[in-house]
Amino acid sequence: MESGSGCNGQSTLPTVCDKLNVVSTIHLRKLIATLVRENGQRDTVIEKLEERIGVLENKLNEMKKPNNVSSS
Repeated sequence: MESGSGCNGQSTLPTVCDKLNVVSTIHLRKLIATLVRENGQRDTVIEKLEERIGVLENKLNEMKKPNNVSSS
């Protein structure tokens, strides 16, 4: 009977490790999902800023045109 309980005692360590691996995998997947979502939000902000920069560049170019015509 002692050998049986000894086997059971040894078999709990792999079971605990397996459970910890499952929990850590779930946790990491949640973290990855959060990071992916945050990156998507940052990409959206960057795209909007790029659009605004383009608009400002166009306005600046339009402002330069009359000055160049009147100075020449």
